[in-house]
Amino acid sequence: MSRGIIDFTGFFGTFQDTAVAVVQESKIRTIVTSDAEADDQNSFMRLMLYANEIDLEGLVFTSSQFHWAGDPETGVEMNSWAGTDWAKGLLDDYAKVYENLKVHADGYPAPNYLQSIVKEGNIKFKGDMTGETEGSRLVKEALLDDDERTLYLQAWGGSNTIAMALKSIQEEYANSSEWNAICEKINRKAFLYLIGEQDETYSEYISKEWPEIRAIVDGTQNKGLDGIFWTFAYPWMANIAGNTREPELTTTFSGDWMFGNIKNGHGPLLANYHLNSSDDGFLSEGDSPAYFYLLDTGLRNLEDPAYGGWNGRFVKDTDNVYRANGCAFDYNPYLRDEAGNIAGGMSSAYTFTRWFDDIQNDFASRADWCVASDYGKANHRPTVSVSEGTDLTAAPGERVTLHAAATDPDGDRISYEWWQYYEADSYSGDSDGKLLPEENSSKHIATITIPKDAKSGDTIHMIVKVRDERENYMSHYQRVIITVQ
Repeated sequence: MSRGIIDFTGFFGTFQDTAVAVVQESKIRTIVTSDAEADDQNSFMRLMLYANEIDLEGLVFTSSQFHWAGDPETGVEMNSWAGTDWAKGLLDDYAKVYENLKVHADGYPAPNYLQSIVKEGNIKFKGDMTGETEGSRLVKEALLDDDERTLYLQAWGGSNTIAMALKSIQEEYANSSEWNAICEKINRKAFLYLIGEQDETYSEYISKEWPEIRAIVDGTQNKGLDGIFWTFAYPWMANIAGNTREPELTTTFSGDWMFGNIKNGHGPLLANYHLNSSDDGFLSEGDSPAYFYLLDTGLRNLEDPAYGGWNGRFVKDTDNVYRANGCAFDYNPYLRDEAGNIAGGMSSAYTFTRWFDDIQNDFASRADWCVASDYGKANHRPTVSVSEGTDLTAAPGERVTLHAAATDPDGDRISYEWWQYYEADSYSGDSDGKLLPEENSSKHIATITIPKDAKSGDTIHMIVKVRDERENYMSHYQRVIITVQ
């Protein structure tokens, strides 16, 4: 089943003025590059449960500042390299749950296809760009093909294999009459998502030679990889750059929850899932935010990373690059003061951690799909829409009523919740953050009054969330953006 995706291919730097939204009746296209660390393997296992929602075109091994395979010819020794066989093994286990997964959703890729797109990239040493590899050629060919969809290139390790693909394109075409057209094509198509700058190839090559390529950079090489991805990475690193993970937000990271809902009794694929050896708790999936960004949650974050979604919220740093830490902040009601007391406060981490319960419960529901051969023996996500539309205009003082309608494929009872995502919108008057539905609103109907101090062009983001009433619930959202006239 194809899924309608809005692809704002030109939003960076021009979205407010000239970008045109092109609706594509196709999945989002992506290639993953990975340095094979244990947390990458966990991210890959979860990704397989969401592979029906994206067009996955490659899993490419790459090096990073932490992991590389070594190079006997130059004497570079291996550094904490996990090899490449693990992906093939996990895909063998994916094949064992594939038939069950297909019962619960259309679009899961065939195991043989996934095996065919596992490629070795540039893995000899940190920043390896010594020549083309199977992996760099796969990226290169995807960038040059005639598919007009945005190509999301995920860097779970270093960006060097992606950089090698771009360098080989530059070397082949820079002196040809096709060069300008090739540049325009790459700039229009490529979108990088870097989980930290895990080598210098983005800062020293890509950003200089291809400055118009769009990117989300979650963590910076020369600042200790200070991205918000740390809140989903190793627990002992959770306080890097203020990335706190409050206990109220991490109940689904406990040993009992992770072992019972994910690893144990959920088939051969998730039996491989790495847990913390001391307590069976969550170990790490530091790279999963790169594809959380691509999932159809209804939060519309693909239109602009500043809107926020399951991967966190980002702010434009340059015309084409978005970053998070020190830029995007949401109010965290669980934030502690220096004495450890709950005080509340603005937090970069909370742009991501606010979604943790929803993310983890969705994962648990899909884990059940791996072992449920009957559709009726597992949970499935509800969906919600707003009848007035998702982009509205209103004048100061005007009352706006929104009608949400949700459906659940399992016939479950559904709850509704409305809120103003005021940190993501541009209205900043006296009522900012206080625009709650009026008392006469019902659960599925929200009426708000546009503040009288709102200025022309201000935006107000209203979110409706629906969830089914199950222990391991699934949720969906719809964001409505009201622009003040």
